[in-house]
Amino acid sequence: MASAVEEVLRWASPVAYWTRTAKVDVEMDGQHIAKGERVVSTLRSANRDEEVFSSPFTFDIGRQPNPHVAFGGGGPHHCLGAMLARAELRAVLDELLLRCDDIEIGPAKVAHPNLTTNMSIYDEMAISLTERR
Repeated sequence: MASAVEEVLRWASPVAYWTRTAKVDVEMDGQHIAKGERVVSTLRSANRDEEVFSSPFTFDIGRQPNPHVAFGGGGPHHCLGAMLARAELRAVLDELLLRCDDIEIGPAKVAHPNLTTNMSIYDEMAISLTERR
């Protein structure tokens, strides 16, 4: 179940992006970033990086390793709620597996970042559940 939770987080990161301010001049992949410039990191893009993930556009609950950055890459800016979010997601998945024989999820209608909080918003998602009898 742990790998399924991590793949859900990679696939549909609750955080859409974050911004940082460069503390020093730096060059990354040939791009100069000056001290004081704002930099935006889009986590959905990072979680689909073909240099990091094998078949990054495939949802694979057995993916190992899964070095996603759904809550940040660690360090002082790692999300304080990450453990709670994982526990909640695991509880939901456990209940669905206990109660349903079949689960089909359709595409999200619209997923867009909330530009005031950087959190992902899904307007609609189709899901079909077949109750276990």
